[in-house]
Parts: sequence; structure tokens; C-alpha cells
Amino acid sequence: MPRFPDGKMNDKKQQALDAGLLEAAATGDKDGVVRYLSLGAAPDARSAWGDGAVALAAQGRYATIVSLLLKAGADPDLRRDGGDSALMSATVFGRMDIAAALLERGADTGAANAQGNTALHQAAAFGREDIARLLLEAGADMAPRNTAGKTARDIAASRGGKTFLDLLRVAEKKRLHADIDALDDGLRAPVRVRRPLSPRHRKNGPGRR
Repeated sequence: MPRFPDGKMNDKKQQALDAGLLEAAATGDKDGVVRYLSLGAAPDARSAWGDGAVALAAQGRYATIVSLLLKAGADPDLRRDGGDSALMSATVFGRMDIAAALLERGADTGAANAQGNTALHQAAAFGREDIARLLLEAGADMAPRNTAGKTARDIAASRGGKTFLDLLRVAEKKRLHADIDALDDGLRAPVRVRRPLSPRHRKNGPGRR
């Protein structure tokens, strides 16, 4: 990586590299992403509007670029202008590959955009059952309400998403059973059976000397 005498990259050069990376991520230019990263562009580069490179790549449905950025250390939760995360974009467009890669890197399933919608809300709205299953397995919360007061269940019900509702019911049952099992395990304690005292350790009772 080119460096200057003081050990720090020139600010203008860094800005140029970051801008190049953002452009490459947004347009699906894999070679450009590799080149800019190798020259020192920040994987977490953000545009003047606040768009993160990972979010731009996810919006463009460029799975390979999302993976490259994540491997380079990009934050999977950087948003687009307006608050949509890469995980939300992957959900809207039904990109299981991108969603799985983001979740593997610890993407926040509870992140919400300006409308209060999480990725699970988006999954319900667009009927993305497969991605919803991934989200639920990663621990996505079903309770949050968006700014309209709707949960993911409410949205699924309003669009007649029976399969999605069934998926939520199964997830709720599993979590309830897991909670009960955890509670039961916490209440259980090993039972200690006291061994009877040998005759020589027994106190003398009535009539004994």
C-alpha cells in the first residue's frame, strides 16, 4: 500500500481510493473492488450520503462483491441512506446467498430502517420465506413493530401469507419449548441422599447408655 513519509496515507488519495471502491461496489466491478482494496481503500468506505460499500453491493445484488468486502473486514451492518442495511436489501431482492454471507459475519437481524422495518418485516412484505427461516434461525425477534405499529406477523397476515405465518408459528413454538427446557434445567438440582449413620455414630436414644 503506498504510504507517505509520516506513515499516513494522504487524505486526498484515501478519499479517491474510497470513492473508487464505492463506485466499483455499486456497479458490480469486481476487478475494481479488488484493485481499490489492494491499494488501501477502506472496506467500510461511505459515500457523502452515508451509503456503505457493502450496502451498495447488496442493493445491486452483487454477491461476489459483498463477500469480498466482508472478507476484507467490512462491517456487515453499514446502512444505505435512509437506513436500509445490506441484510434488508438482500431480503427485499430474495438473495439467499447474500443474506447467508451477511448473517455468517454477524449481521444484526434487529436493525431497523427509517420506517422501523427490520429484515423480518421485509421478508414478510415480500414473501421471502427462505430468508425468513435464515433470520429466525439467527435469532431474529418477531416482536418489533414498525412506525405503523405492525409486526412481521401483521404484515404477513395482511397479505395472506399463510406459509409465512406457519413459519412464524413453528419458530415461536421452538423458542417457547427452548425457554421451558432452560427454565426446567435451571430448577433441577442434584438430589443429595444422606447416608444413614453407622451404629457407632448414632446418639444414644431412650433406654440407651
